[in-house]
Amino acid sequence: MSRLLNSSVRAVALAAAVLAVAAGAAQAADCADPAITKFSYEKIVPTIAGELATYNFDFVATIQNVGTKDYTSTAGAQSADLTADGTAVATVDFPSLAAGATTELRGKVKGWSPLDGAQKFTATLNYKAEGGDCNADNNTMSVSAEDLEPLLRGQGG
Repeated sequence: MSRLLNSSVRAVALAAAVLAVAAGAAQAADCADPAITKFSYEKIVPTIAGELATYNFDFVATIQNVGTKDYTSTAGAQSADLTADGTAVATVDFPSLAAGATTELRGKVKGWSPLDGAQKFTATLNYKAEGGDCNADNNTMSVSAEDLEPLLRGQGG
């Protein structure tokens, strides 16, 4: 009985430790951490010609400091790029960002088709000097044509 009780206590302690680690991972980093946090699409204008649909739209990438400390930098020391299959669509220098603050990268996409247009859109944060951003893992976000087209379909107007 005591062996069963001891193993139950150990299992509960292990479960509590795993939950504590998982909860800590969900919290914001205790540093400055600019990140690409979401994509959105605006001013969507579809053109249908037979079975082929093409779209004009504004592609918006949100950059947010998801850390707990302010991100401070000199002007022009960092930028965000939006590319379509590696070809530049838009570039913007982004400013210092207070903890939790956001800014946007916007690019106009014209005549895009999921069949013969770019197959991958990517937003990337770039730094001319190291330092200031404690987590480079969240500095890039991509969306494929396969995932993008259903988001645009039916949203035009």
